[in-house]
Amino acid sequence: MTENELTKARGEALGVIVCRLDELRQMAASHGLELLGYLLDVAFTESCDAIRRERSCARGETMDAAARADETWVEPLPAAARAFCFE
Repeated sequence: MTENELTKARGEALGVIVCRLDELRQMAASHGLELLGYLLDVAFTESCDAIRRERSCARGETMDAAARADETWVEPLPAAARAFCFE
């Protein structure tokens, strides 16, 4: 696989992970599983941050710029990630 193919596959995997974590944290919340919901929320947030870092690196930004973007702006779930979510 080329570097671009690996990057694309990684982004797609992150999209699937984000969608599944979102479904699971909503399920945990609806069943009153607070601690499990919290842990899933932490994993969800980290996955969203990883997607942001991947996109920042793909645009050629430094990791410092990506970290600042994480602190100041919450980006909506990318279309590639939404495509893997079941309605």
